[in-house]
Amino acid sequence: MIENDIYVATEAMLVHFTDVDVNNILRAYPSQRVSLPNNNDYIIMTLLSAQRIDTPSASWTENDYMVSQDKRAIMQLDFFGTNADIRSNIILDLSRSSVLCDFLEKYGILPLYADDVSNNTGVSGEKQYVERRTVQLHINYQTDVTVEVDTFSAINLNIFETEL
Repeated sequence: MIENDIYVATEAMLVHFTDVDVNNILRAYPSQRVSLPNNNDYIIMTLLSAQRIDTPSASWTENDYMVSQDKRAIMQLDFFGTNADIRSNIILDLSRSSVLCDFLEKYGILPLYADDVSNNTGVSGEKQYVERRTVQLHINYQTDVTVEVDTFSAINLNIFETEL
């Protein structure tokens, strides 16, 4: 799983459980200019961090070596608009439920929990208040790396006696 896979799964979750249009669910791109929707009714997803949580496991096949690493990440979800409070609490309430676990399972993600909703309402460029609620969703997932390796299937031994 790569970062893009996490964003795809999170976007699908937000479309499914909130009434926000998929075009109004945006990825945070700190170094690029992204236009925000005019109606202030949108969600911004930001993958804040990802840490390894155990020692990687490895397996062999005939010509491949695969390493699997469990990771824990924090996905920050910023909800904007008049329904920001309702939408953020939907994700908060579902974060420890089997409903969200079942939904994200097909993406290879396990939701762990969400931090409490914080109110980050602020003033827009038009000097108008814009409601903003933030939830940090903690998730677990696995990354896999497979590399081709040289192997052999038979050996010839040349055994001879030596003196000690």
